[in-house]
Amino acid sequence: MFHAAFKRLVLSVTLRSLLFNILIVALSLITVSALGTGRADAVTIDFDTFPNSSLVPDGTVITTQYASLGVTFSSPAPAGGPIAGAFPGGTSSAPNVLVGLDPATQAGLLPIVLDIAGLLPNSLNVTLVSVGNATVTATAFASDLVTVLDTVSVTHGPGAGVGLGAIDPITLTGTGIASVRFEITQTGPVLDGFGIDDVVFSPQAVPEPSTSILFGTGLLGVLGYVWRRRQRNI
Repeated sequence: MFHAAFKRLVLSVTLRSLLFNILIVALSLITVSALGTGRADAVTIDFDTFPNSSLVPDGTVITTQYASLGVTFSSPAPAGGPIAGAFPGGTSSAPNVLVGLDPATQAGLLPIVLDIAGLLPNSLNVTLVSVGNATVTATAFASDLVTVLDTVSVTHGPGAGVGLGAIDPITLTGTGIASVRFEITQTGPVLDGFGIDDVVFSPQAVPEPSTSILFGTGLLGVLGYVWRRRQRNI
């Protein structure tokens, strides 16, 4: 009788230890899987190359060429969109900068809109180019395209002229940036233009149940059932 009771006790302790070790492994799988869905690869657009690594020709109208990266561009410019090219105002990464070109003045006077589809970032870096005596404002919107998440304005004052060579990196932040509008307000004595360059952001992945999480959940359920059956038989 004592021997049988002792044997059941040893089996019970062994089973508990085994179940505990399996539980730790299952929880580790769930944690690693959840952390793995936290962030997607960073997106970088310099307007010098397309996503397939081919060069962007000077004077190219940019609209949907970066759609494979989840980004499109638009502008009320007569060309049908903003233009990528080598302009006198300079660039942060040669040769091209993106401008909302006004054909009458050949200056970047018109707004540029950047739209993001799919996984949305919580921050976006971009370089404003050739900001002088005017004020350039970048406004980040949520997915409803109404809610303003962040606004950054840059100017170099009345004495800056047209801002040749001016390079101003800025960062916009907010949960789920879906669109950014860049526009210029003439506040100085000289007609000023602007461009944008080097757009960089990291889409934030929405955690979803993966195979490992589903497996871990099912495993825990099976272990619970076995544990209850074993307890009744001891």
